[in-house]
Order: sequence, then C-alpha cells, then structure tokens
Amino acid sequence: MRESEKKYRTVADNTYDWSFWLDPNGDFIYTSPSCERITGYRPEEFKKDPDLLSKILHPDDKEAFKKHVYEHEKKAGPGDLELRLVTKTGIIIWIHHMCQPVFDEQKHFLGSIGSNRDITTRKSAELALQEAKRLAEMYVELMGHDINNKNQVGIGYLELVLNEPGLSEDVKRSIEKALGALHDSSGIINNVEKLQRISSGKVKVEKIDLGQKLVDIRARYLESPGKAVTINYTPEKECFVWANELLTDIFSNIIENAIKHSRGPVTIDIKRGEMIRDGKYYCKVTIDDNGPGIPDELKERLFARFQRGVTRAKGKGLGLYLVKSLVESYGGMVWVEDRVRGDHTGGARFVVALPAVEK
Repeated sequence: MRESEKKYRTVADNTYDWSFWLDPNGDFIYTSPSCERITGYRPEEFKKDPDLLSKILHPDDKEAFKKHVYEHEKKAGPGDLELRLVTKTGIIIWIHHMCQPVFDEQKHFLGSIGSNRDITTRKSAELALQEAKRLAEMYVELMGHDINNKNQVGIGYLELVLNEPGLSEDVKRSIEKALGALHDSSGIINNVEKLQRISSGKVKVEKIDLGQKLVDIRARYLESPGKAVTINYTPEKECFVWANELLTDIFSNIIENAIKHSRGPVTIDIKRGEMIRDGKYYCKVTIDDNGPGIPDELKERLFARFQRGVTRAKGKGLGLYLVKSLVESYGGMVWVEDRVRGDHTGGARFVVALPAVEK
C-alpha cells in the first residue's frame, strides 16, 4: 500500500496541471506543487488557508464559482468551468477548473479531486479573436451603411451634373470616371458584406433551379455597353442545387471578368452537365470564353484575395475570391483550365460544380 501511495504521489507531484484533493469539509488534503507555478502560492499556503482559492478568485467570477460548488455538491457528479484568478504578484490569469466527487467502496463521501489548468494563453487568443471579429463586423456595417450611403449621394449628384446641357466631352469623361469609381467602391463594399456573411456562417441554403438561374444571368449580360458580347446557352433538363440568392454572384463575377478582360468581341459559351465525385452527385457548369486566357502560373492563385488577372482591366481582386468562398460554402468546387487544352492563349474555361438535390 505504501509503495502504491508513493508512486501515486510521485505522479501527482510532477503533473503540469495543478492537482488537488479536498476533504468533505472543503479543506485541502493534497495540492500539487504546480499550484505555485500557476498562482505564486505554495501548497502549504493552500493547506493552511482552505479559503485561499476563493480569496484569489477574480471578483467577477466569485458568484459563478459559488454556483459551481453548489451544483457539484447537489449533483454529486463531475463539473468544470473557466475562471480568472489573481496571482500573488497581482496578474490576472485564466484557469480551467475540473473536479469530481470521490467515494470509497461503502459509498462514503471522501471529498473531491480535480485539477486546474492554466489556459491564459488560449483564452487571450480567443478574446482577441472575438474582439477582432466584433471590430470587423462594425467596420463592415460602417462601410455597408454609412459609406455606401455617401457613395449613393455622390452618384446621384454626378448623374444630375452629367445630364446638364453644354458640357464639354472632357468634362463628361471626367464625370463618368468619377461615377465609375463610386460604382466600383459600392461594388467592393457589397462584396465585403457578402464575404462577411459567408465567414459568419449566415449563408443558409435552399433548393434552387440552376438552369433558370443561368437563363436569367445570360439575359442580364447580353447588353453590355461598349462591348460586343455573345453568350450561348441552351437550357437542358432541370437540375436543382443547394444554394441561395447569392448563387447569382458566382456566375455574374465569372461572366463580368470574361467581358472586362476581353480585347475585342467576346463569345461566352455556357454548358451544364453532371458529375459524380466521391460518390456525390453534382451539377456542373462550364463557362468558356475567347479572351486572352490565364497562364498556368496564375491559375493556382487566381481565387486568392486581391489576385488580379494579366490584362490592364481594373479590378480589386475580390470577385473570384467571393466566387470560391460562395461555392465552398455550398459544399461545391470551382477551378479554371484552358479552353483549348495546352494553350492558355485560346481562352479560359471556368468549371463550377455544386451539390445537386437528390432526385
């Protein structure tokens, strides 16, 4: 028996966490040396003052600990909670407190054993992340409401001025550039808002007719000012996918990029098919264009944030990142390849595969 007790004591004394055993009255029978590393107080100090743990609790956590002790005694079962302690040097730390009752073979209550783990580093990281998330949401709300409202006011006034008679062509071009910048600014804000919705898990999916969505998108882009655009798409048998209203943004961004980066008349071919990967059924959409294409070294990073293509067309690099984020939020896949195999100058082919609704 003594040899077993010695071995147990050796293990307990050398645990990194602060282990303890309280008798039925709440006095310390044992507390491991790690208590000094965590709190600055030695084991003898906790044995001498049974209320020392309660005394060094952060004031805001005393009530939670009191409730924990009450529920632990009432349920006679294990329990845990996260608490703040004030160390001997006055530093506030976080611990994960765990305890459970101990009974002998005759079911006599022998007290409680447990451990306290220093989680200050993890907790600080969690709190910093929460604060960063709060600030990010505040900034997105600020952009989406206040700044976007200012943009719309500016757009309204500039459009009024643009319609004034007697303006020179140079002045008109300057106003149109200013309008374009404000529209681009609003577009960026809208994309940031959508990305924030995705990252927060607020994107819920429903059953959507992919074929009808493609018909609507084709009709929208047939008339593109300043560009000769042909979009070929023949509706086939219906295919329903799990998505939502943001599904439009996936194909809009891809088609807008094809039009924007084209160097002359642009032809876009949209085809819809099916594919099975890892036993899962997908609706597949390919979008081909006859533009300048995408070099192999750019394909891998094309969907990264702030990544732009190789043409001189202006953009902020959020569009295709939004595409990838949306597709993956639906459980799908997106990639880009050459329209003409082995020749990237023959145009690009974007492939979007979205989980299909089981028939």
